[in-house]
Amino acid sequence: MSYIYNYITITTYRHKIYVNMLYNIYKMLNMLNM
Repeated sequence: MSYIYNYITITTYRHKIYVNMLYNIYKMLNMLNM
């Protein structure tokens, strides 16, 4: 049970980092376009 919980937590954490990275790239591209 705790194993599954840990897996979900780690996956969510990685997903947040990934989304954050994409968001930063998106902001950078917008700045360059302006």
